[in-house]
Amino acid sequence: MYKNLPGVIHLYAHYAAEVDAPLPLWCVSPKPNPAVVRALRTVPAVGKVLSSINLESRVLQAAYSMADAFLFPSLAEASGGP
Repeated sequence: MYKNLPGVIHLYAHYAAEVDAPLPLWCVSPKPNPAVVRALRTVPAVGKVLSSINLESRVLQAAYSMADAFLFPSLAEASGGP
């Protein structure tokens, strides 16, 4: 798995459970797979996970530039050397 969106959602769920007014989590990703759907069920009602699919380049650039944080999670890291 290239990206670990379920892992990020689980982390967000823990954060949302500990904070009175959690910031929303915006996900720019493909259509949710079953693992993502299961992870979304762990987010408490106070949390908010929003999702965008197939954004135009200019909209994606605007979203990234307005973000407070950017996560690009993966389950494996490639090394730069032999």
